[in-house]
Amino acid sequence: MLSGNLNFSLPLVLAVSRGAVAKIVCSYNSQLWETSGSKEQSYGIDSSFGYGWRVQIGSIVPQLSQRGVSGYTYINESGAEYPLSLSRGVWVSLQGLFINYNPTEKRLRFPDGTFWVMGCESAAGEYDAGALYPTLIQDSNGNQIIIRYMTGAGSNKKNSSSRIVEITDARAVDSKSGRKTYSFIYGTGNIPHLLAITSHISNSESWSFSYETQRLASPFKASGNYGFVSVLKSIRTSAGFDYTFAYNTSGELRLAQMPYGARFRWEYETVNSAVRSVGTRGVKERGLMLSQNAKEAVYDIKLSQRAGTAYTVLTEPEGMAVRI
Repeated sequence: MLSGNLNFSLPLVLAVSRGAVAKIVCSYNSQLWETSGSKEQSYGIDSSFGYGWRVQIGSIVPQLSQRGVSGYTYINESGAEYPLSLSRGVWVSLQGLFINYNPTEKRLRFPDGTFWVMGCESAAGEYDAGALYPTLIQDSNGNQIIIRYMTGAGSNKKNSSSRIVEITDARAVDSKSGRKTYSFIYGTGNIPHLLAITSHISNSESWSFSYETQRLASPFKASGNYGFVSVLKSIRTSAGFDYTFAYNTSGELRLAQMPYGARFRWEYETVNSAVRSVGTRGVKERGLMLSQNAKEAVYDIKLSQRAGTAYTVLTEPEGMAVRI
């Protein structure tokens, strides 16, 4: 609420090997733009899932400086970001996660004894070049989940992009190309978009994804033109349920239609921070309809980013205001 960022997450796959668990989530985060003075920047990327979207278990992203790596950020399955701080040779979270990352071993460790081997590094030709993704998840009893990724742009190595191609857990079955539980299918082109996820086990789960192309315009300047991007239009489940999405001209998620008729709506504004002397985009209004013919409940959101203080005032449909 304090940042103004919209995070929208949709769980897709749950891989399990007794005590080892991996959640694969489709997530969107709205803070894709920043302005400072006359300069503006689009930070949104499309790494095969649509502008601003991720499909992942989690990742470690290095921060680079002239001297090399200066830090790391852990991004969980929902897209939430947690900066890591150096402590006694490993990078740790100071935000209550109790995780640590050892770049020498490429292992991310969790407090229950589970660790991830970050064996996939996005190639130089990828939009998220250098980001690390887990290829092995192992719990304290040795139960494992194996994740394989597509070859990245400009690389000839497997496991060099964010695009998961196979997951093998304790339920995996034999196929002509080896044991697997889930397969991920992509299109072609410079950015091969995720088209489907299929299950090889008895639950017969599947998901299909569709995209559309739209022109991307600056939210700060009427004349700002950033070419064309692909946006995620819909996700369909094997049960025939559809999740559909719509965006404003800046690629910010504006509408999310749920399978049973509920609908979410968001409106945005530019929020100027006195602390960082930059402008970012934040949600100023949220709408919720519980069914197709229901009255929309509207929540007004006012963000304050003054020097020395930051707060949000949320006004509910009944008129009650809450300061956060």
